Amino acid sequence: MDKSESENFSEGGQSPQNEVDSSLPTKGELESPASNSENSNGPSLWLLAGVGSELVGGTVGGMVLGIWVDSVLKSYPKATFLGLLGGIVAAVAVAWAQIRKFL
Repeated sequence: MDKSESENFSEGGQSPQNEVDSSLPTKGELESPASNSENSNGPSLWLLAGVGSELVGGTVGGMVLGIWVDSVLKSYPKATFLGLLGGIVAAVAVAWAQIRKFL
């Protein structure tokens, strides 16, 4: 440490290593890993993964809800099929709402 750095350290109470580097991005400027792709007009990998999980989650969730309703009402295949159909319709509607801005 040279003399000017030691004076700044003793006077200011902060070391020069604590200074913020202005070339680093701030918290709001950080980019997602998928935003560095060449084609930024299309959906990102994270969006597509989210849409896929919404499709699976909605379908399975509707089926599980239908199975639960069937166990309560003792009407086995009816509510399961209705829950499965409702889950598929809801999942496709959510997926379509997210993807249609890229079509």
